[in-house]
Amino acid sequence: MNNLNEELTPKEYFNKIKNLKNKMEKEEIDINYNNLLRMANVYHRAKQTSGLKKILFFLKSLEKEKKVLDAGINVFVYRKDIEEYIENVSDEV
Repeated sequence: MNNLNEELTPKEYFNKIKNLKNKMEKEEIDINYNNLLRMANVYHRAKQTSGLKKILFFLKSLEKEKKVLDAGINVFVYRKDIEEYIENVSDEV
């Protein structure tokens, strides 16, 4: 697997994807949420509505992530890793 031109079998690539799993903890979400709230206050005081809308989007996303964590799901794989698998390997399966 060290050779850049070496092709991986679907099984090898799938195992590679499994090693790319990430874990999210509630504490991390809480830290990000609180930081975004502070930023939202700054943007609100500065009347930067465009930036505030983006921050509100992120806050809503974090609220959804909290619900997922409450359901007991805390392991994930980034979308880009899955898309790479689909583009490079799925045709060979």
